[in-house]
Amino acid sequence: MDEKTIRSRIFKAEKKRQDAQALALLHARLLARESSHRDAYQARLKARREALGLSQQALQWSTGVRWQTISAYEAGRQSLSLERAWVLARALQVSVEWLLTGKRLRFQDPEPAAPIPPETLTYSPP
Repeated sequence: MDEKTIRSRIFKAEKKRQDAQALALLHARLLARESSHRDAYQARLKARREALGLSQQALQWSTGVRWQTISAYEAGRQSLSLERAWVLARALQVSVEWLLTGKRLRFQDPEPAAPIPPETLTYSPP
């Protein structure tokens, strides 16, 4: 092997190591961002549910999401999927964007919705 080939291989190996370090740093930053994002949606989910005067059981009846799962979302024991975020946002009368990020859409009414009357929530066992 000539010197040029050796230098080329050393350069490539060093580049791979630097890329791996950069990737690890980026991954750590994304996890930190996700963690703060997760904490934020937990508080919004619970605050909005309470603002509407809903218990976790009442929210279960209107969404089909078990109250234990809702409790786990609010406590941070379980991650919220986009599909579940959409279902919960609809029941809580907010946008998915607001639920996940705290930002309101431009065309959305900034006033919170009125509480849902308990008599409109019906439970029918499966």
